[in-house]
Amino acid sequence: MALSALIHKNKSKPVAKATVATPATHNDRNRPTVANVASVAVAKPTESKTIQPGDRQKLLDYLAAIGETDQGMIDEYLTECGKDAVILARELQQADDCLRIKSGDVSGFVQCSDCRQLSGDACKFHGWRVMVDKWRRCSDFEVLQKTPGSTLITCKACHHFHSFNDHGGGAGACGAGVMPFGACWWADTVHECENYQAITR
Repeated sequence: MALSALIHKNKSKPVAKATVATPATHNDRNRPTVANVASVAVAKPTESKTIQPGDRQKLLDYLAAIGETDQGMIDEYLTECGKDAVILARELQQADDCLRIKSGDVSGFVQCSDCRQLSGDACKFHGWRVMVDKWRRCSDFEVLQKTPGSTLITCKACHHFHSFNDHGGGAGACGAGVMPFGACWWADTVHECENYQAITR
């Protein structure tokens, strides 16, 4: 599907209030493309707007940051951004968020792992599956209140952890449903967990 079709494609669901920011870590398998970055529907397009040189450079820097090298897609992306002020404003915000995060500036951003709405890898408030450690903007974020007696643990020392390996470590799954069935968790990842049950010897 052409980028222009993706940008103007109607969606049956309302646009989310959370503006997702590009991950700070590099992962080729999960790297966003220009196509899926620009696929949010615009309810009411506004009049055309020419991209100013500074804004154009920011968009080019953003595309470089996410690893987009296809010149055809880059040209089409810039053309679509220049057609509509709403699209341009949204993509400039996305570009600014991405570039700030990659520079190490995460002020104003949150991670779902610090929100009390998180359940497994899904948001209880919106019902979305999320990347729990991805930096994003979210107006519905609620700080997870840590209990005074909470301690850091590892899954390997928990009764609920089922390793995929004979040695009992590495990747595995949580029998208490903290992670959805089949989702990998790492035995030695240090974190807090309310369902932790120490293995009795």
